[in-house]
Parts: sequence; structure tokens; C-alpha cells
Amino acid sequence: MLAGCIVVGYHGVGGAEYFDSDSGIPVPESDMVAFVRQVRSLVLDYRTDPIPLDRLREAASRRIAESYSQTVFEKSLRSVWAEIDAGLQSAAPANK
Repeated sequence: MLAGCIVVGYHGVGGAEYFDSDSGIPVPESDMVAFVRQVRSLVLDYRTDPIPLDRLREAASRRIAESYSQTVFEKSLRSVWAEIDAGLQSAAPANK
């Protein structure tokens, strides 16, 4: 998705936070018939009019880049470690 590819498949539950009909073409788990139909339809649609699918993949790439950038990752990681540190500090016995 980040690379600008059109993604077709199952989101794997955890991927549902970013993989939906606004960012790709989700199919139900283990439904290979639906998967093949979606891929076939995608190829035919792209041959007929690629613009809507190009918009989809470009928007998906932007969405992933904004939501999961290195900066966002580092900020989240620092926040988690700050919470852990605060919890450890409050649980530590007072020095006498």
C-alpha cells in the first residue's frame, strides 16, 4: 500500500484499522472465489478506466505514510516508554 500498489485481500483483523474499502479491496477471510472475482474485476476496471483505481492507491499510500511514518512511530514509542518509566518510578520504594 505504501509503495502505491492496489491491495486486494483479507485484512487479517489487525489490518482492519488501515485496510478498508477506502484504501484497497478487502475480501472475506478464506474466500478464494471472492478474491479471484475481485482481482479479475480490478484488472478489467483498470484496463477500462484506471483513474479511479489510481486515486485509490495514491490515497492509500498517503494515508499509510501519514499514519505510520517514522516520526509517528518514534513519538508513540517515546510516549509508551514515558508511561512505563512513570509507572516504575511510582512503584519504586522510597529511599530512606
